[in-house]
Amino acid sequence: MRAISKADTPGWRSTRTASSTTASCRARRAHQSVGRTLPYDLWNRNCEHYATWLMGEKPQSPQVNGAVVLGLLGTVLWLAK
Repeated sequence: MRAISKADTPGWRSTRTASSTTASCRARRAHQSVGRTLPYDLWNRNCEHYATWLMGEKPQSPQVNGAVVLGLLGTVLWLAK
């Protein structure tokens, strides 16, 4: 696996790595999804879910997962007052 980077953006760093799926497999997935209309869902079907699916990973959104954890933590702290 190789690290994904954006050389043209100083300071940009990614924690993701490309999966073992080939570029042709990712291109085939993208091509197959053209024209498909799926309802947008922030929690289960957003652009990050789509990008991870294209990369051959389980469709997920670490940002949404982090927001859920922070929300739960905030609720617990609020209830503990």
